[in-house]
Amino acid sequence: MPAKTKSIHSEVERQILKLLAKTTPDPRRIDSRIFALSKKLGREVYSDLLHLLCHLRFTPRRAEAHWDAILEHRQKLSEKFGSVVDFRVALLDYFISVNQHFRNPKIIEIKIFQKTSDSALRDELTGLHNYRYFRSELDRELKRAKRSGSSLSLVLFDVDHFKGYNDRHGHLEGDRALKAVARAIQRGARDSDLVARYGGEEFGAILPGVCKPTACAIAERIRARISRERLRAGSGELAAKVSVSGGVATYRADAGDPLALIEAADRALYQAKANGRDRIVSAGTENREFPRIDVELPGMLQVFCRQPERFVTENLSEHGLQLRCGAPLEEREIFQLRITPSQGGSEIQAVARAVRVRKKGAAFVAGAKFVDIAFPHLERLKQHLAAKQNGKARRPARRAALVTS
Repeated sequence: MPAKTKSIHSEVERQILKLLAKTTPDPRRIDSRIFALSKKLGREVYSDLLHLLCHLRFTPRRAEAHWDAILEHRQKLSEKFGSVVDFRVALLDYFISVNQHFRNPKIIEIKIFQKTSDSALRDELTGLHNYRYFRSELDRELKRAKRSGSSLSLVLFDVDHFKGYNDRHGHLEGDRALKAVARAIQRGARDSDLVARYGGEEFGAILPGVCKPTACAIAERIRARISRERLRAGSGELAAKVSVSGGVATYRADAGDPLALIEAADRALYQAKANGRDRIVSAGTENREFPRIDVELPGMLQVFCRQPERFVTENLSEHGLQLRCGAPLEEREIFQLRITPSQGGSEIQAVARAVRVRKKGAAFVAGAKFVDIAFPHLERLKQHLAAKQNGKARRPARRAALVTS
């Protein structure tokens, strides 16, 4: 039986609808595009494809097998009738006569079907996806990030003093402001990002494959764009400007599941508002969330466009470290690390940001927070810290490589 119905990945939907918009879509081109998407997004692409075309949902493995069988069935039909058969005709015949999933099929124009489906998944005012779709996609993207070890960031935006704006200019102008904010966020995001109206005057953006520094840069760019805009009221007069506050959270660095990621971004958003609004705040920069373990690990670090520098850790946690080095560091500088925690152990790679720096004699002592660390490397770090905490860790090698680029 088909698997439980769920939403279609937005990028798959865009790509397939674009190919289907042609009068006579080339099945070879569609097949090659689907194959390329499956390499990028995983085998769930085949489930999304069949769900989009005929509203049947299969597991990825079964969907891929059905897709191959449909293309083979199309070839047989073309040879039988002596003319090229559209793959959609082959798909319908396949599920009616070969693999009987349709008993009484209803033919409907896909644009009409998509319009009907979208009405349940899109916000009527802004045209963005709604909270229901947003949560479904966040769950999906987080599972994909866990499988691939890639990054995933979430940004929550909230319009500042929106109730006051509504009271001064009226609800119609408030609606216009929300639509303007929605357009600005959509334009500032990438094609692969998902922007949704989270609720009321709050918006969310899911950024697949994006580490925290990049997510903060994207969010700041959107915030600045909105802050510069001046909206015109219905009379043509300039209304008060609109600003937004934003909170950024990243998978692994701040949370490991969808709900916790939302909560981390929401706490950062609350902090942005408490600090004066019209600003972006990153989650987890205020307090340590994991215990630090005293451990000395030699290595090297590299700030962008500078030569690699040696350093020694003074303490280390799942979330950050304190290090000592001879090169000057500045607060908020980003650097990459590559550490070998013990002799013969697998290296740990991470990206960190210096959050505080002080000079100690001829050396500099910096507290740094991990802003991006792939899941396998985080697991190695956890194992090393657990062993160290239990007194089972071996003495670290005197030579280790921590490299950043």
